[in-house]
Amino acid sequence: MASYLKGLVQQLGSEQAGILNEVKELTQNIDHIKEIVAMQQSYGRVAGVMEAQSLPALVEDALRMHASALVSDRVRVVRQLDAIPDVVTDKHKVLQILVNLISNAKNALSSSTATERLLTVGARMKGSDIVVVSVADNGIGIEPENMTRIFTHGFTTAAGGAWLRPAQRAPGRPGTGGHPACAQ
Repeated sequence: MASYLKGLVQQLGSEQAGILNEVKELTQNIDHIKEIVAMQQSYGRVAGVMEAQSLPALVEDALRMHASALVSDRVRVVRQLDAIPDVVTDKHKVLQILVNLISNAKNALSSSTATERLLTVGARMKGSDIVVVSVADNGIGIEPENMTRIFTHGFTTAAGGAWLRPAQRAPGRPGTGGHPACAQ
């Protein structure tokens, strides 16, 4: 009887430890969701305002919004964020573009059979007055016939028509000064 009770105590202790670990993970996920909601609310207040922004900081914000999905899909994120001067831009438009690009990359990686799923994000200077922001992945890629169409309004290859065009609010739009581009 004593050995049975001892085994029961060990089993219950093990189950309790497992439940406590799950509660801890849930608490961390809830905190992460709260951070994302707060971040989205702060970005959702005033659109169309041009002000000095740190592009590496905006890239990090967009990555944080996708953090749990990237972890669950086992995507390794490589950051190549150079120290660059702030740029005058509409942070809401740039953040939306980055969120869309990272979402598209995550979807391409989810469908990939690559041994290592890799997402590389970068921000660097090209010359003295051009900033290049890049999002690259080793996912399933873009079909050659779609390369010229991906920046067209309404274009999608997603089943069911879900549309996240990389340049939905492209900095290349009038008044923002950027130029969207895509490379294989």
